Amino acid sequence: MREIREWDQPDTTAEAKTKKVIVDYDGADGKTHTAWLGDLINEASIDQFTPESSWHVYAFADPELADTMVLLTEAHDDVRRSGYLITGLHGNTEFTSLQQPAAGSPFLNGKRRFVS
Repeated sequence: MREIREWDQPDTTAEAKTKKVIVDYDGADGKTHTAWLGDLINEASIDQFTPESSWHVYAFADPELADTMVLLTEAHDDVRRSGYLITGLHGNTEFTSLQQPAAGSPFLNGKRRFVS
């Protein structure tokens, strides 16, 4: 974990209760990459993210996307998320909030659902 950032001007209560995390990770190409964590971590779990902490992440297979975004793996299903910050794809940044903060990822196991 490299850095935790708050929203400059949160648009919603959901945004205000989440933190954006930047991580350094070892890519499949053998290089160290820096990327946004796509999981927006709820304030209930953010204390686990310290400079010394280690996290298992999934990165895009395409090396062109190595420095855009990663997602926490199933090893961290206990971490409470409030939404997702999808960035780097087609130049877009998308924030999606979940119906309510909870552990687990809708991307990896389908247990969670996005707000429609």
